[in-house]
Amino acid sequence: MNSSPIFNEKTGEYEIEIPRIIAPHCKQLVELWDDPKLRKSKIDNEAYPLFVNIVQWNNTEIQAWQNNALQYILSNADMISRRLELFLSHLSGQEMQYIFDDVVNSDIVSEFSLRDKEAYKNLFYVCGLSILDYPHQEFALYTIELSYAFDEEHMLSVLMHKDKLLSHGGITDFRFRGNGILEHVKSSVGISDNAHDRIV
Repeated sequence: MNSSPIFNEKTGEYEIEIPRIIAPHCKQLVELWDDPKLRKSKIDNEAYPLFVNIVQWNNTEIQAWQNNALQYILSNADMISRRLELFLSHLSGQEMQYIFDDVVNSDIVSEFSLRDKEAYKNLFYVCGLSILDYPHQEFALYTIELSYAFDEEHMLSVLMHKDKLLSHGGITDFRFRGNGILEHVKSSVGISDNAHDRIV
């Protein structure tokens, strides 16, 4: 793995590989994409590293607040994972309601214990992180990108500041907001008021 960020000339961003330290036991073992029937995903037990992109909106060098965020992630992975998983549990409960009573899904719901409070571990998989070029109190905001059982194309992006979970959306919802990102967060409506944290 890379010990320090490397500049990617094609993307214009810095990249670094880190160990799979964010929600490492989330495997996304089922999928529900093109039709209403749950299916098993391909099982791959390889412990792949996480790729972290350091997004450059306004500058060509990694900024201090971006490095602060990276070091915070590396030092507080357990705390970040707990907050993320609390949200994923909430989200999976909301998303799964409409298929629980569908007889065509009953076998796989039972096999993967999808009614349990830890069902999210079989529904989500962390694909990577992006540290944004936007500081708040000396730490950059960042996103955690996940694949999940309900939307192959758009995936899921969770916006974080340190261990606070600010919002969620599609994979590109926060990446290109620039300096308006916190205004966007304040004006967006989440799945419930208690699903997100507030920092402004």
